[in-house]
Amino acid sequence: MKCSTRLLVWLAILLLVATILPGCSLLKPGEGKCSLKDFSDYETLSAWVKSHPQSFKEGSGMGAWYAAALAVQREAAADGYLVSAAVIEKPGTEGEYLVWCTALADGSLYWWHPEESECNLMFTAEALEP
Repeated sequence: MKCSTRLLVWLAILLLVATILPGCSLLKPGEGKCSLKDFSDYETLSAWVKSHPQSFKEGSGMGAWYAAALAVQREAAADGYLVSAAVIEKPGTEGEYLVWCTALADGSLYWWHPEESECNLMFTAEALEP
């Protein structure tokens, strides 16, 4: 596996784990552990993504785009699913950003832009195995 691919895998895993804590904050004290879960399969994830696009005003900047991704993350947590929101500066540019959401379905990692309603395979379950 190339170094950049490994870095992306670790970044995606860290982002997924990081969303557990905000998701758990939806619980009241004494309610027990967090109950967020991965999607059972691609079909379930795909249907969920199609029904939860978040629009934002084009050209309103990275903040609005990222806010849309965070809205997807909040809606997923409210539905009991674990979804990560990510933002990075576009490689080789200054001031251009990429924003996306990620989620696991049947062990494979998928990504999509918050305003779109189609998810894409990032890594298969086999590629994510240690």
